[in-house]
Amino acid sequence: MGSPPDETGRGDWDGSPAGSLDETRHQVTLTRPYELSDAEVTAGDFFTVMGYRPSYYSECGDSCAVEWVTWSEAAAFCN
Repeated sequence: MGSPPDETGRGDWDGSPAGSLDETRHQVTLTRPYELSDAEVTAGDFFTVMGYRPSYYSECGDSCAVEWVTWSEAAAFCN
């Protein structure tokens, strides 16, 4: 987990200066099972589970990836 110090875009995702976040590489051991999809969650999938469409690019329709969700919304969808 983490990223190399010279990775393009490192730290940019939250507006912080590159390298200002603690992104030090380190080994992680997963201790619980998890599931992983082989495709992104579509706007239609999200609507079926959650009952609303949060996508910013709504003209794309239900087959496009949902892209405008908070961490809490993503966790609620997964749960």
